[in-house]
Amino acid sequence: MLSLPATRMRLMAVRAGSGLAQWLALAIVSSLAIPVSSPAIRESYPVVAALVHGVCLFSGGAMIYSLALLLSTVFGDLWRPWLITLAIAMPVAFAEQVAQASSAIGLSPVMSGEQFFRTGHLPWAGLAFAFATSAALLYLAALNFERRDF
Repeated sequence: MLSLPATRMRLMAVRAGSGLAQWLALAIVSSLAIPVSSPAIRESYPVVAALVHGVCLFSGGAMIYSLALLLSTVFGDLWRPWLITLAIAMPVAFAEQVAQASSAIGLSPVMSGEQFFRTGHLPWAGLAFAFATSAALLYLAALNFERRDF
């Protein structure tokens, strides 16, 4: 596969892009399931709120995915990157719950869109932090993959 006329950077970009596109589709479609199915119980839920929730869910999940992708360039097996990612994400989420502080850039409040549903404003600082962190992790993953010797 690496003997094809594609650079390792392009190969990593396609890998990251396809993974993030799948995660975006999953976040948006699952969020849109709520307004689509809410009339079945004679309730309503705004489509805009569902889309906001999907984008917020995607931003936090992109950070987790990017960390796992970076770790997959370090370790050769399948399970270690995901287990290390979970070992980092779970204590962070637990600490946020124990502290009960609603941080503007915390992983759980950003992924849930808590600020939007409480105040009507998007968590711009948290979204910017999530996307910047994801971009940095993806860049490091691409650099690491490019330098890797197969």
